Amino acid sequence: MLTPAIITRLKQADSFAMAVQILNDTVYREFFKEDSAAENFIKILNLKRKRLFEFIDKHSFHKEIGQILRAGYDYHNIKVLLKEKIFEISDTKAVFDVGIIDIDKITGIFRDETYNMLPKFMHEAVDRAVEIYYSTEHPMLLDLAVDKIMFKDLLSRSQSLASPLIKDHIRLTIDLANIKTALRIKKLSLNSAIKENIFIHGGDIDIKAIDLFGNGKTEKIIDVLDKHGLHRLSKAVAEFKENPFAIEREMDNTLTDNLRPSIFLVWGVEPVFAFGFAVEMELKILRIILEIKKCGFETEWIEKRLPETLYN
Repeated sequence: MLTPAIITRLKQADSFAMAVQILNDTVYREFFKEDSAAENFIKILNLKRKRLFEFIDKHSFHKEIGQILRAGYDYHNIKVLLKEKIFEISDTKAVFDVGIIDIDKITGIFRDETYNMLPKFMHEAVDRAVEIYYSTEHPMLLDLAVDKIMFKDLLSRSQSLASPLIKDHIRLTIDLANIKTALRIKKLSLNSAIKENIFIHGGDIDIKAIDLFGNGKTEKIIDVLDKHGLHRLSKAVAEFKENPFAIEREMDNTLTDNLRPSIFLVWGVEPVFAFGFAVEMELKILRIILEIKKCGFETEWIEKRLPETLYN
């Protein structure tokens, strides 16, 4: 993984080309060799992600760790392929080949509409998303219906690991997803049928408390967040007008903080899971830096959005 000093150099690079060169002088150099176009950084990051999952699958005694880290990409692909079916919009670049299900297999399932070949929860996600979309005709609910089943799947997979830390991480992710949804729809007028389907069950925060965000003032939202120990997030909400990117950043930081205790564990499933999360966060950090550099924006835009790494 990259050191904080290298990430600082990347942030301070004078140009996108300079940032790419810095990255090419790190552990990422082997992925530049696999991709002849050095500036195709998205492909390079995906190669690193694929190597991460191969490493975890090979060296972990618990296959569920890799599956929990990878399953989100399967559910992302389900969303993309469902929208392709419903809206007749094709975007082959939007799918990932790092999920549990081989990319050719899952695209074939959607092409032939043989959804019964999907694992139980993923099949349920397809059925539920189609049902909700055609009953409400609201595209946002298609994504949320898939997310609901995804978290149900992740919680189920986490049972066999018997790790309170990992289960707590998933439950926290659910809470943050609900908070993000509540903040997004804060000023929207939604009917009861839609509101019934926008929040995900399984988190620690009462959905009724989160639902109050829709009518609540900023002070009330901050009170709810502080009550549940989400102090980073409450501060970001208070500073929203000055930095709207801070909410996303502090959600990432909150998840990272939650996994920091794993650093002090010598063995068990937690350090492996945390390492996988840390690499994924590093890839997110690199994507933010490189995309902003490619657009020619100033370093201050990176600082507004960039989360911390687990091993800071």
